[in-house]
Amino acid sequence: MKKEISESKIYEFHRLYYRINGLCGRLETLQEVNGYLFKVLHALLVSEIHTQKDIMQRYEMPKQTINNVILSLQKQGFIAVSQSPNDKREKIINLTPSGESYAEKIIAKYVAFEKKVYQKLGAQKLERLIEIFKDFEIAFSQTLEQEISNQKGQK
Repeated sequence: MKKEISESKIYEFHRLYYRINGLCGRLETLQEVNGYLFKVLHALLVSEIHTQKDIMQRYEMPKQTINNVILSLQKQGFIAVSQSPNDKREKIINLTPSGESYAEKIIAKYVAFEKKVYQKLGAQKLERLIEIFKDFEIAFSQTLEQEISNQKGQK
């Protein structure tokens, strides 16, 4: 039998979650990088994501925000945008050589900081944290999709 989840535990989780988000915001300010910029650069540098739609879905970012970041990066010569051969409406986004250097510099600073944090946690706790976050993401996503489906069914 599953133990009932108390509201006090939910509130404790909220407090920790929002505190960590706030700390990440402070780190972004310290490192002089916008969180959305970091996510877009991260997506383009270390993953196989190369369209606005992919970034939007993977990172749960607003489409207009991604578009603004991409336009800014394009003006600076850090990315090249081309039309998808499969879908004329879709744009393929790739870092230019100068964009790769720029992204590597920004991401390296952030990762260096995170390594210090994770060293304090230790490898085993980090593995558990990743596992728990994966489970949380799945549970949250499934529950949200069910809520969306239920609301559509009520209309």
